[in-house]
Amino acid sequence: MKGMLEKAIRHFQHALAKDPDYALAYSGLADAYSVPGLWGFMPASEVLPKALVAARRAVELAPELAEARTSLGFVELLNWDWEAAEASLLHAIDLNPRHALAHSFHAWLLSTLDRQSEASEAARLGQELDPLSPATNGIAALVAYHGRQYDQAITECERVLGRDSTSFLALIAITLSCAAKGMYA
Repeated sequence: MKGMLEKAIRHFQHALAKDPDYALAYSGLADAYSVPGLWGFMPASEVLPKALVAARRAVELAPELAEARTSLGFVELLNWDWEAAEASLLHAIDLNPRHALAHSFHAWLLSTLDRQSEASEAARLGQELDPLSPATNGIAALVAYHGRQYDQAITECERVLGRDSTSFLALIAITLSCAAKGMYA
């Protein structure tokens, strides 16, 4: 996965070299920096500041672009700036109520804040809008895990892993959920 993300970063940088005002490329670059920082593939202290700069530039170039606001909200979530993250993600949802990832990241934030009922609803909506996305389904599984709904999390993960046996979110959520149930094997 690290190699794929590094390749994505290079491609987004190449696109920006050709068009320095391409907001979607900045948004993609922010996401490509955020993921390896989140999972420890690259030092968070190294990549999250770059992700924040890219996300802010995307919003500056296209304040009406839901993807840009979602990228900013995700980086703010990873930086534990809960208030800013929620504002950015809700703004993204206002801009495009059908943007599944904005709902899913909002679900993740709500779950982190122990607002489980709201988190479950946001996760469900993210899945409904993009039912085949490993991200929306993996986040829904993590939300179920955080809500101590381990059987539901395991079911979600098995569904995701049936389509993509390498889904990092699903592998983490199923491991945590099985461990929480004492299913160590």
